[in-house]
Amino acid sequence: MSTLPRLNGIIRALEQGKPVFVTFAPIETTPVMALRSSPYDGLVFELEHSPYDIRGLTDSLQYLLDRRQIH
Repeated sequence: MSTLPRLNGIIRALEQGKPVFVTFAPIETTPVMALRSSPYDGLVFELEHSPYDIRGLTDSLQYLLDRRQIH
């Protein structure tokens, strides 16, 4: 049985015993689309200094997904 590659860069790095590198981003689609192909292992959405926006978070998560990686 073949093993599919991990889409979660944080879990992949930890399984390989490597350090994890993340960055912070606002819940806006433009920065998320730019960070989607960045070399970071993960992304932390900055929600502490603004009102909680579940629709913005949902949109940001959708734009973070690269559908070409899904088999």
